Amino acid sequence: MLIGIVGPPLSGKTTIAAKFFSSLKETGVESNYLEDYCKKQIRLKNDFNQNKLLFSQIQEEIEVKNNINNKHIYISDNSYFNRIPYIVLEGMDKYPETKIFDLIFKQIQNHYDLIVYCHPLHSIVVYPESTYKPFNLNSITPLHSVFTKTLERIKQLKFPLVELNGDTPPDIRLANLSLSAMTNYAIMAK
Repeated sequence: MLIGIVGPPLSGKTTIAAKFFSSLKETGVESNYLEDYCKKQIRLKNDFNQNKLLFSQIQEEIEVKNNINNKHIYISDNSYFNRIPYIVLEGMDKYPETKIFDLIFKQIQNHYDLIVYCHPLHSIVVYPESTYKPFNLNSITPLHSVFTKTLERIKQLKFPLVELNGDTPPDIRLANLSLSAMTNYAIMAK
């Protein structure tokens, strides 16, 4: 089973993915955590652009998907759905937005067994040692707008989807994800 995590910046994607992965390990479910490809490239100090990131991440996830069994859960932190808004914003001067969406979505039909969309957090707890600073997502309106359109497109194409509300406490978000994922997992494992 391949689970893709999607959502705008600071929506809790990595936190929920890591907590879910940890809970799976604690219960003995075979699982793996696929690191956000963009963060990996930054950590490795590789040169990259959004198109290269998208197709490299697609390739990595296709390799995983081809070797997956129904009793194993892979969690893709920051799935390649997350590259779409950035590519749309970079390519708007060359292609209409709908054409970019269509090209990408054709490549990913039936790829994920579950999409987890993390809505923006409405309050962000910033710990003293954290490098993150709270910001208003509406201040980056073009990006937020494209994330909203990405979610609408995911719904139109009827991908298996669970939405995690930004107003919901973290433990409830984790419980909602766990319930949806384990329901899909039980169906697939039969």
